[in-house]
Amino acid sequence: MTDLTETPSTPPAAHAPFADRAQAFERAEPAGESSEPSRLSEPSQPSASEPPESAASFDVSRIRIDQVLPHRPPFLFLDGILELRPGEYALGFKTIAPGDVQPSARGEAGTFPSTLLIEALAQLAGVMYAYRPDEDTRGRIGYLAGLKKLRVYRAPSVGERIVLRAECRFRWQNIVEAQVSAYSGEERLLEGVLIVTSRE
Repeated sequence: MTDLTETPSTPPAAHAPFADRAQAFERAEPAGESSEPSRLSEPSQPSASEPPESAASFDVSRIRIDQVLPHRPPFLFLDGILELRPGEYALGFKTIAPGDVQPSARGEAGTFPSTLLIEALAQLAGVMYAYRPDEDTRGRIGYLAGLKKLRVYRAPSVGERIVLRAECRFRWQNIVEAQVSAYSGEERLLEGVLIVTSRE
């Protein structure tokens, strides 16, 4: 049974090294103003929330999201990849644009629906699962198969730059279970587990 819990209370504080990475991303140049790929600074110390030491780093500037995922605007909710260790770990981002939000029925400023934030994380997990630097993986299509222990703390608003994180914690044949989270600066917006499968 899927445990989907909407939690309006204050979320746990972000782990310091990961919060530093989110802050570094906020200080980065806006997309389109630099030819260099966006990348978070490295943490000052390792932690349980960091990618596995055994995985080799990968040059994210080589990744074309439109060649990995079948999604296209307006159903593509992943703006870019910041870090990737294929099959193990991925860090991405999404900047909330005016066209992404749902207006409030009470006339208040709209927010990006939590369901679409989950979809953005699922797309990131799909890149983590499907992309291999030396393989043609365009036929490997991922599908969101389930959610577990999902907690939504707040929906982001227009202008927020969201750091998305996915890490593989279990894999069996074509089924992957990924621990995911989303941050705005140091604030945790969502956390949980996604189950992704594929058709190859």
